[in-house]
Amino acid sequence: MSALNIADLKPGMCLARDVKDRNGRLLLNAGLELTDKHLRVLRIWGVTEAHIQGESRESVAEQAAADVDPQVLARAEEAVAWRFLHCNPDQDVVAELRRICVQREVREMLRKGVEGMEVSSQEGEDDASHDKDGAEQETGKAAVEAGETRLEKEPAQPRTKISPNELVRDELVLGTLPKIFHKLVDVVNDSRNSAADVAEVIARDVDLSARLLKVVNSPFYGLASRIDTISRAVAVVGSNQLLALAMGISVVSTFTGIPKDLADMESFWRHSIACGIGARILAGYSHTPNTERFFVAGLLHDIGRLMIYKLMPDSGRLILSKAAKDKRLLVDVEQDVLGFTHHRLGGVLLKQWKLPVSLEMNVRRHHDPSLAANPREAAIIAVADLLANTVQLGASGERYIPRLESGAWEVLDLPLSIVGQAMEQMEYQVDEILEFFTHE
Repeated sequence: MSALNIADLKPGMCLARDVKDRNGRLLLNAGLELTDKHLRVLRIWGVTEAHIQGESRESVAEQAAADVDPQVLARAEEAVAWRFLHCNPDQDVVAELRRICVQREVREMLRKGVEGMEVSSQEGEDDASHDKDGAEQETGKAAVEAGETRLEKEPAQPRTKISPNELVRDELVLGTLPKIFHKLVDVVNDSRNSAADVAEVIARDVDLSARLLKVVNSPFYGLASRIDTISRAVAVVGSNQLLALAMGISVVSTFTGIPKDLADMESFWRHSIACGIGARILAGYSHTPNTERFFVAGLLHDIGRLMIYKLMPDSGRLILSKAAKDKRLLVDVEQDVLGFTHHRLGGVLLKQWKLPVSLEMNVRRHHDPSLAANPREAAIIAVADLLANTVQLGASGERYIPRLESGAWEVLDLPLSIVGQAMEQMEYQVDEILEFFTHE
């Protein structure tokens, strides 16, 4: 008997097992008949699934499919299929994500009216027709239009190759990091600094302080009372967590002047922030301490791609063109064209900036977490990136849902029901956090 997602529970269902919260606290006893009040309690306590007498995940999925017109379901599956081209369908988390995508596609078709809708399995053409809460998502349309433009004339192969270490040394081209960033790094790397020292350094930068306080007072944290000072924020949120957020905000301001034909920066940061939110959620569910460092790792996970776009724009155009033409993942084409990938380059950059080793490693290994010093932590970023691409909150240039390394989901030891919950929270939080990070 498999557990049902919280979204599939209904009043009148009978619990087959006790339901406990993430800390093992008993919430509801086995044998209890669920009511609306019970379902509210489960959601408040962050419960994502429960075992129900006489029901299974498979039976609920079969019933849901049976309730949909077979033609609508087939068209929804066709519209979704191309995005999973490079994913392993035998991975449980991939199957769950695909199921969620098909459900969403069905709801979208029924909302708009299936009649007259052209559903295509060609890459990206269907994306432009989707919207969220009435607002069109930019991801599919922008990616396809850009991809089609690049295919008209493929850029020339760069004459010479450069190593990641040589690339990150070119700081004059990259631009100067804010002074506050270097001060934050000094604080992070000096174990003698206290919470008061952290608050003092951050408070000296008025703009950074204002942005941090906006984030801390947002639904991202859900605090009961308003935080008005950095010293109070350090006390409530924690010095390490606030430092991580401060460094993330500082880095975002560094990457300006990226050619528009390579990246829409608002879309790029929306994707990055969505990944950060997802990483923070997954870290919290897996009881991993200092979840803010996972938010920052998610925020910076594709920073190597920005390096390519900024410092090697012709190579960036070639990579995007080849990936679109050959229906390949960007990460694979990067290796062919450059001899290295964006995640390796990102790791080298963070090392150059003297950021914590765990942050560097989680960025460097988010496509191959098994090679990280701590595979479980790198896998959190890998899965968060998978979710961010699936839910289509912004884009870093990738048109397909990236493949997930074998075993990356299993090492997290989390129930599949968390996937849908995490995606919903990412959608709820991303735009507000994006405003705090990128708007003046």
